[in-house]
Amino acid sequence: ASHCLSSLKVPFFHHECVKQAVVMMLEEESIQTKMMGLLKKLSETGLISDHQMSTGFHRVKQRLPDLELDIPKASVKFDKVMQEASACGVLAGIPAGDGHSQAPEGPPSGAEDKLDASFLAFREAATNLLVEYFNSGDAAEAIVSLRQLDQSQYCGWFVKRALTLAMDRRPKDKEMVCILLCDMYNDVLAMKDVEKGFTLLLDNMDDLILDVPDVVTQCALFLARTIVDDLAQPRFIEKAIRDSETNSASLECLTYCAQLLAARHAAERLHRCWGVGARATADEHKEKMKKILEEYLLSEDVAEASKCLRDLSATYFHHEFVKLGLIMVLEKKGEAEKQLMKLLGELSSTGQLSENQIQMGFQRVTNNLDDLCLDYPDAREKVMECVEVAKAQGWLVQSSQ
Repeated sequence: ASHCLSSLKVPFFHHECVKQAVVMMLEEESIQTKMMGLLKKLSETGLISDHQMSTGFHRVKQRLPDLELDIPKASVKFDKVMQEASACGVLAGIPAGDGHSQAPEGPPSGAEDKLDASFLAFREAATNLLVEYFNSGDAAEAIVSLRQLDQSQYCGWFVKRALTLAMDRRPKDKEMVCILLCDMYNDVLAMKDVEKGFTLLLDNMDDLILDVPDVVTQCALFLARTIVDDLAQPRFIEKAIRDSETNSASLECLTYCAQLLAARHAAERLHRCWGVGARATADEHKEKMKKILEEYLLSEDVAEASKCLRDLSATYFHHEFVKLGLIMVLEKKGEAEKQLMKLLGELSSTGQLSENQIQMGFQRVTNNLDDLCLDYPDAREKVMECVEVAKAQGWLVQSSQ
């Protein structure tokens, strides 16, 4: 049995073997002595680590309500198995009834019994916030929502939640999480929050691997991308490697992450790690947005411009569209000014341009007025006119001056 388990070469998945063994003991009490002896032998030889052993027992404990349907008195039998495991040293140093050090979705401390009302409320609100972001792509709105929650002590958990939710979604959504973390950094998230989120993710990897088989690869890509984006320090990997168990999934992940960062052209590769179509570069988006605006000025077809903008799937970058529209007002002047303001107003009324993205676009232009005045002497007056028109029509709630 030891040779067969070793030949599988999946030490990070040994908790599944423990789980299966424990379930078999619950189903047939007569094999308990023999099966417990096997687990003890595998533990003593080090083939199954203490962490993998405790995780296996913990996973059975989590499934007890379901097991009760098929195995009469499963909970009572499990308690006896736990006591026997502790007595014979299989779970040495681990109190009976505590088969794992961290609950998958617990608060940053990792202890299930420390869940309190504030964390439960934050968890629900933060999850809803992230789901809404995946649907809208509005990073500015997500930042405002997280700031309003005013629970900075849970920001590490928020980072972990964003990453785990993305792992089950499309490459585009994975890229959106990378963008969101960048936008939130130095605003509502600090480097310690990002690193805490990855620490929680690495600690929980043995559980996640059951639901996300390629979690090792995905986590390595996310972490490498985070370091390339300067949201975490390279030394975080070095420390995490020192703290990881031998042959653990987290160590495999960290090792792969280090290899990704050491590769040639690492930054360029990692910025496209979720596929060529996951996210166009900022420059590509700018060029396409300029073409949409130019074609609109020729056709004055709001519906067509709206469709083309929607096809870009870049709602998080709509502030650039607003900014380009305002700059085009300075360039074209005359009738074009009315046409462009009409377009922005129409897209605002349909909700395609969010309030936050519009404000951000105006803010970027007003912040850059000194430079714009060098090319367009009347830039300040023109932009202020646009601000007043937008406010009067109700689609710029607050002046960006």
